[in-house]
Amino acid sequence: MKLLTSSAGPLWKRLRTIYYWSLPCVHNRSMRVIYALLNLGNGC
Repeated sequence: MKLLTSSAGPLWKRLRTIYYWSLPCVHNRSMRVIYALLNLGNGC
């Protein structure tokens, strides 16, 4: 897991930032899809 995280590095950081940034209700439809995928169906 550590190896995966370190190799993914900046990308993982960016994805995590986007994820936390989109934690409040997301109104953009594409972001909502990404949010749903990341959150495995846990809606707002």
